[in-house]
Amino acid sequence: MRWYEAVFLGILQGLSEFLPISSSAHLALAQEYLGIETNMSSRLGFEVLLHLATLLAVVFVYRDDVLNLVKGTLTLGFKIISLKIFKNGMTFYERLALCTGISTLLLIPAAIFDGFLATLSSSVTAIGICLMINSIILWFSDVLGRQSKDLSKISPENALMAGLCQLLALLPGISRSGSTVTGMLWQDFDRESAVKYSFIMSVPTILGASVLELDTLWAANRSQEELCVYALGALCAVLTAILAMKLLTYISKKSNFRTFSYYCFALGVLVIVTKTL
Repeated sequence: MRWYEAVFLGILQGLSEFLPISSSAHLALAQEYLGIETNMSSRLGFEVLLHLATLLAVVFVYRDDVLNLVKGTLTLGFKIISLKIFKNGMTFYERLALCTGISTLLLIPAAIFDGFLATLSSSVTAIGICLMINSIILWFSDVLGRQSKDLSKISPENALMAGLCQLLALLPGISRSGSTVTGMLWQDFDRESAVKYSFIMSVPTILGASVLELDTLWAANRSQEELCVYALGALCAVLTAILAMKLLTYISKKSNFRTFSYYCFALGVLVIVTKTL
């Protein structure tokens, strides 16, 4: 992989991971149509590094919340073990940590579909269809109207629904942020809270997926030049991911997802048409 290809893919990953347009689809389409050739080991290793880079971006932007969630997880565990949970209840961050865990744990059973999902990810036509489905999801999020609940009202039931919506994003072309935000809006959470919870959910999700694939980074003896190219792409992913998160937060306050909906539908149609010609 050349350095400018790594820069391009890093920027693409950073933007599409948090904007509701599906990073998996854009990375796959970029490599398909732009002819970016890498062997399987290099491609998987680079993608793992890009995901870790976007994880770093979330931790940076929400560093106070992430720190409080870690503390909340530890204190919640202590309360459960000591049975004080029944007497003292849960603080906001303890409940948020519990809900984030519920949303994330739903992804574990989905591992049995890895083979099927890998087949879909290699099909440009399937990606195009999923992008059109993603467009419908984003359009639906806009017709839900302005909701009023904030994260202080979140419950395990809300987390379960958000986790089920996140399962949709395993399909190449379905945006994780778009589907989870829509799931939260459907449950009457305001758009800003829905976006924030979607970002928070991404921390254990990306971390867990990256840890499972971490060995691909070391599966081959990579040259110093290759590692430098990887690092450059990861840096671009971090910077653009921070920008994308700020942009989506701004859009959630001032506008809607309709532009993203039109974009995904148009891209899906274009992909299917070019594939059938």
